[in-house]
Amino acid sequence: MRLFRSGLRVVLGLYAVCASQASEFSSVEIRMGSRATGIESKCAELLKSRLTEIGGPNVRIARETDPASDQKVIVLWLGMITSHDAMAARLNADRIKPLTDRDPGPEGFLVRSYSESEQPVLLVAGVDQRGVLYAVGEILRRAIVNPNSVSFPDSINVRTAPAFEVRGTQFGQSGVAKRVAQVRDWTDE
Repeated sequence: MRLFRSGLRVVLGLYAVCASQASEFSSVEIRMGSRATGIESKCAELLKSRLTEIGGPNVRIARETDPASDQKVIVLWLGMITSHDAMAARLNADRIKPLTDRDPGPEGFLVRSYSESEQPVLLVAGVDQRGVLYAVGEILRRAIVNPNSVSFPDSINVRTAPAFEVRGTQFGQSGVAKRVAQVRDWTDE
């Protein structure tokens, strides 16, 4: 019992430290590029749907050319650099290397937080359409959705891409799978 209480204190302490490094928002504005593709629009709808599943924050999807919202919101610039002029300008102004098929790679993405005129912004950029989807997944993994709000870490800077072109498949049975996972041999038919 004593060990349980000590463990619980450690977990609660870590939670408090992590929670203090996140900001909570009751409204989210997803700003898509003026030339957003249908896939980018579906990614924005998916993000909105997941953030509002259990109530969550108020979420508005807008184009980069639409007037800004009056209320205190976190703005998520979502899409590919080629379809989002404001995002491209921000990367250029901050001297951030452009997203390419070589860096971070195909299906890669960049998620970066910063403030613009004291308004929190998350830049959610994909190298290509799949990269946008994977960037949305990264946002959802980092978001803590509450009944009336969402929290995001104060500092996010992730630039990555999948390591392998083909993932989640296995051809044949490996010796490692047989030895470690105790996978049985294929059935003879």
